[in-house]
This record gives sequence, structure tokens and C-alpha cells, in this order.
Amino acid sequence: MNRPAGVREAKRGVCSVVLVAAGRGIRFGSRVPKQFVRLGGRMLLEHSLAVFHGMPEVAEVILVVKPPQQVIHRPEEHAAIVQAVVSGDPESAAEAMERHLERMGRRLARLEGAYRRKMARAASSGSAAPPGIA
Repeated sequence: MNRPAGVREAKRGVCSVVLVAAGRGIRFGSRVPKQFVRLGGRMLLEHSLAVFHGMPEVAEVILVVKPPQQVIHRPEEHAAIVQAVVSGDPESAAEAMERHLERMGRRLARLEGAYRRKMARAASSGSAAPPGIA
């Protein structure tokens, strides 16, 4: 892989990638979530996974998806942040963002934990991991 001048290669397996593929594809203008749209015979998600799996610096790829019909993030959750920014109150904006990120972090951690438990059950039963998941 060509690197820009002055950028050193990272050591092997020192990075984790969290790939969030939980959208619905509304802004993308598709009835199918964007990550599952096919391009060149492969889902966009598969293209993304292939890039990260091909990077020697990446030790693991954590794929975050949501079960059908489960909403993990609502745009209205940004209301307090937006209101604080619009009113010119940076301290309130920072506090609102911190609360929001803390809630999202807990949600993502629960999803990641559920995924790891599911993969452990699949491994113990002899089932293969889903395609593209290491």
C-alpha cells in the first residue's frame, strides 16, 4: 500500500476497527440499507470489510449492526446539543454531547457484547461465522 511521504507503517495487528453498519439507507435513497446494496457483485459492507482485513495494522474488525426494527439512535437525541450550540452556550453543548456519547457508548457496548456472545455460541456449536466476519 502506498503511504504519503512522512507516514510510517504501523506495527502489525495494533489497531481495532469498529465498523458501524446499522443505517437504514434513507439518505442514500434506497429501500435496502446502504451496507447491503450491491456494487460489482458484492455488498458495500463486504467492500469495507475487505479493505480493513487487507490492512496488516488491523488486529480485529468489530462489526456493529442492529437487529431489524431496532432503533439504536434517533435524530431527536441531538436536540439538546443543537439548542445549546444555537444559543451560543459552548459549555452546555459540551455537556449535552458528553451525555449523548455516554448513552451511545453504552448502547454500542451492549450490541457488541451480544454479538460476541452470539459468535461464541456459534463457535461452540460448530457453526461458521457469517461471511466476511473474522
